Amino acid sequence: MQAEPIYSEHNKAPINYAVCNDRVSLLYLANLGCIDQNPWMSRIGSLDSPDFILIDLDPQECPYDRIVEAALLVHEKLEQIGLTGYPKTTGGDGMHIYIPLENSYTYEQARVFAEILGVMLSGKRPDLFTTPRSVAKRDKGKVYFDYLQIGEGKTISAPLRPARLRRRPGFNAAGMERSEDWTLAQAIPYRQRGREVRQGRRFVRRCAQEAAADREAAGEAGAIVTLSEMTMVI
Repeated sequence: MQAEPIYSEHNKAPINYAVCNDRVSLLYLANLGCIDQNPWMSRIGSLDSPDFILIDLDPQECPYDRIVEAALLVHEKLEQIGLTGYPKTTGGDGMHIYIPLENSYTYEQARVFAEILGVMLSGKRPDLFTTPRSVAKRDKGKVYFDYLQIGEGKTISAPLRPARLRRRPGFNAAGMERSEDWTLAQAIPYRQRGREVRQGRRFVRRCAQEAAADREAAGEAGAIVTLSEMTMVI
């Protein structure tokens, strides 16, 4: 099992982190009981630079259609500044949005960009978004726009992570979407019908398949946009 020693300021010594790049390693970890995978946002060789900007949309006692509405507004703003975001169900009640980055930018730069995006959206739709870090200060019935998870050493739920390990009913899982088709309004009824994230995952897969077919027909390939291009547009 490959391991990467990373120095810990807290322990004042290196910690060996498992590197899981193949099925054998994944099975080894599962055999140890490590089923709930929460990787870093960066990789070996560029640990100081995140691979993506992460936006976490977390419901504050609100229906899932508000999460969908918030995600669509994030998508709209990203399109306006020439960026692409990729939504991922979390296995819980919220949604993650990944914005790919070149690995030459710091976590602080990524976090500041996400903060600016959050300020812009919450200013435009204060009825929809809430931003206080303190749970007690967040407005109920709104969507918490979380950008503070962006940081070196912080982790995020991996795609297809079972939600049961988060003490949730059923066997929901986080699901990554490769789709550029953000017709997420189709996902609204699944929450109301009590099927929760399971139907959302089917929707995610369908969108990904349709988008992949569209890109293949058009001969297009996805591009990674640099942070400098983002900040120039803003």
